[in-house]
Amino acid sequence: MQRLALIAAAALLTAGCTAEFSLTLGADPSLAAEAGLVPATSTTAPPATTSTTTTTTVPPQPITLGFVGDVHMVGSMPERDPLGAVTRMLSRPDLTFANLETVVGTVAEVGPPPIAKQFLFRSPPESLELLTAAGIDVVGMANNHAWDHGGRGAAATRAHVDASPLVGAGVGPDPATAYAPAYLEVGGRVVGIVSVTRVPCDWSTDQAAERPEVAWACDRFAVPTAWTIATAVDGSDVTVVLLHGGTEMTDCPDDRLREVIDVWVSLGVDVVAISHPHVLQGVEIVDGAAVLWSTGNFAFGNRGGRTGRSAIFEVTFGDRVEQIRLRPTVLPGGVAAPATVQEAALVRQEVSDRSVGGRLDEAGVLVADPAPSICD
Repeated sequence: MQRLALIAAAALLTAGCTAEFSLTLGADPSLAAEAGLVPATSTTAPPATTSTTTTTTVPPQPITLGFVGDVHMVGSMPERDPLGAVTRMLSRPDLTFANLETVVGTVAEVGPPPIAKQFLFRSPPESLELLTAAGIDVVGMANNHAWDHGGRGAAATRAHVDASPLVGAGVGPDPATAYAPAYLEVGGRVVGIVSVTRVPCDWSTDQAAERPEVAWACDRFAVPTAWTIATAVDGSDVTVVLLHGGTEMTDCPDDRLREVIDVWVSLGVDVVAISHPHVLQGVEIVDGAAVLWSTGNFAFGNRGGRTGRSAIFEVTFGDRVEQIRLRPTVLPGGVAAPATVQEAALVRQEVSDRSVGGRLDEAGVLVADPAPSICD
């Protein structure tokens, strides 16, 4: 618990808060729990039968984790089977993760939208069956559309995901559920999963505007973010953070986002998969961790061009990150499909141009390359 307190203090210091405040809050976990920032007890525990401490010299069995960007099933999309053509690709990894950018529930369950927005997303409960059938195992739910139907919508989304074969994190009826990591066992190892969002952060300076059903990673919420990440790291062999962040339609992450990711990697995170920009960005190894700077769209309405080019990102682990591989896809009309030879080459080039310290070879594998990137 002392380690968690120090991490929480470091997170607040990084966010520009005073050391006195951060140390006071971090020294006693009950204070954070009473403030509603972190759960007093985790709502999801690591598998009890698996030790997260290596006691043998036998190398761990390699596992591959797959990551895709934004998915939703709005309007008539469920009738078009938007993932059917890529089911084989999605089923290739041991676990496949997606950003569930939508509220899930019936109109009666979620109620009317409490806020005025240009885009409001609601997908029917049966859409989760399509995700599962296509090979998706885990969904991050913390994003800027998680609150499209307010607290009722967030709670309904969590309830429907929990009732499905999917594993989800990032929203819930209360902060404890929203921030709690999820855990899965695969290949003899425990994978810890955190889902948080930095979008939108413009309201977060107003304490009256908190939305407690969503796990926020804005700077003002540095304590619960660090707390849940540290909890996941302590309870797992491989830790994944699904982050909704960055800036839409940009080529590269900004300096502040890089600073935040550096802190999380220092806590022991193994993969950070980012969604929200709606276009593909680069991939990178940061101090041994795999960072996917933007996974783009996947089964999602788009404008064509770069927003209609996507990929499945595969990260393979042995005793560390051994390989990052990209398998290009496209999504005409929001329906995911394998890329043609020409389309695949364009996707690989776009990601290579935006990757710092590496490029993708013809097989889509990240290889070291010191040549300058447009994101240097």
